[in-house]
Order: sequence, then C-alpha cells, then structure tokens
Amino acid sequence: MQHHLEAAGFATRLFVTPANLIPDAERTPPALFLLDIMVPGGDGLDVCRRLRANAALSTIPPKIPQGLKPLVDSIRFVPGINPRPTG
Repeated sequence: MQHHLEAAGFATRLFVTPANLIPDAERTPPALFLLDIMVPGGDGLDVCRRLRANAALSTIPPKIPQGLKPLVDSIRFVPGINPRPTG
C-alpha cells in the first residue's frame, strides 16, 4: 500500500509498531492515519483510542483499509474509537 500511495504522489510515514506514532504525529501532524487493526507490539483499536484521546490529534481522521470493512462495521460505535456515527 505504501508503494502505491507514494507512486500517486503522497508522502507516507511507516510505523512497524505503534510505540513512536503519537509523539511523531504530534511533532509533524499527518493529513490522516491509515491504520491496520492488527499491528505488531500493539492493537490498532488501541491506537485509535489514543488518537481520539489526544487533543492535538483527535481531529485527524483514522482510516482502516476496506479489506477489514466487515470488522470495522462490527466495531463502528465502540466508545473512544469513533465517537460520531458515520454514514
């Protein structure tokens, strides 16, 4: 996915684990977060909760690839992950 985004002209930053994601994003906020539910050394849902709880990052949308859409639909309204219903 990173290759395709960069080929289309998007700048990307890859984090193999969520450990440095929040501090790095606070220094240089991205336009969006493209996340996976399953990440080594962490949990993508926990990352979403942490992003939503961070005042500096809470307005930046987290997106999960469409391949996980059935799972995302089942967790759409988990408190702290997506506080607003989406259409």
